[in-house]
Amino acid sequence: MKNCTPDYNIENIFGLSCQNIDYDELIDYLKSDDSNLQLLALLKLDTIKSSQDADFIVSLLNVPNSRTRELTSVTLQKLLSKQELFIFFDNESFYSTVIETIKDINPNVCRNVIEFLQYFPDKKFALNKIVQNTNEILNLLESQKNKKGHVYKKTEFHLYWNLKAINYLLEKFEFDFKPENIIKLLETTAQNPDYTLREQTAFIISNLKNCCEKVNEIKQKLLLDENFYVKKALY
Repeated sequence: MKNCTPDYNIENIFGLSCQNIDYDELIDYLKSDDSNLQLLALLKLDTIKSSQDADFIVSLLNVPNSRTRELTSVTLQKLLSKQELFIFFDNESFYSTVIETIKDINPNVCRNVIEFLQYFPDKKFALNKIVQNTNEILNLLESQKNKKGHVYKKTEFHLYWNLKAINYLLEKFEFDFKPENIIKLLETTAQNPDYTLREQTAFIISNLKNCCEKVNEIKQKLLLDENFYVKKALY
């Protein structure tokens, strides 16, 4: 592996970006401790040659550096769009990492990884797992309700993107899902003071097939919501 020293400053990185760099060297850059080299490799990488390399790229979704996580999500979008490369990502580690990364604190990462759900072979499993995570977030919110502040807002942020993921799956794909499985969740989020959470709840309801009576009751209450965007989401 190339010895990636601090000599790789911004000027050096710019110079490298103008060069053709072979695959093995890009992978070395990815595995270096230099975040600038990692970013360069992520920008230039347009293929993958092994499951081990794919696993390492996916693992970068968990690093502390927000820029690295965001660019990793962009690079993964590019790689996953190539059908012949998906075989390298088709494993439990990829699926579980994507679902957990929906709770990232960078909204661009959240937005990008939600798009990865389209590649899950078992989308019903993905939906059930995200619903489970969302219920856990709601329980956490309940335990934090007397604290509020930054911690509470961060948990609400996680809730928003998990609701967004549920809506993405319901809107984009057809599969058997019983609305009864998320009634309690919808009842709770439909009453949240944050209108963006109520709006996401409304979107989910609008995409549910074969709504039961209880879901229709929640829908009727949201149709009377004081916020225009919440009501608009139901049409």
